[in-house]
Amino acid sequence: MSDLSTNEDSVIEFIERVRSIADCMEDLCLHGGCWQFHLLLKSVFDSAVPHWNVEHVITEIAGEYYDIRGLVDSEGYVPMPEDAVDYAHSWLPEYRMTVFGLE
Repeated sequence: MSDLSTNEDSVIEFIERVRSIADCMEDLCLHGGCWQFHLLLKSVFDSAVPHWNVEHVITEIAGEYYDIRGLVDSEGYVPMPEDAVDYAHSWLPEYRMTVFGLE
């Protein structure tokens, strides 16, 4: 997919559109879906780089940091190591099980 403009306004506009899909988008992306949200941003913004604090993934694009809420503070986050990807993939199924009572 082609890289959209990576200026802050373009990224924020994209995030707002994603958030408007459903009322649960923010909750989903803050409780298990942050890695998948990063992958969505990466599919649109080629320069997107994941950062994490072991519990949450944010995305660096052109020197700014984002999650489903928009622009966020990167304090406490480090570039996400490759070997953490499988761990991050496990977060969303855990959320789904909790929300839908499938534990």
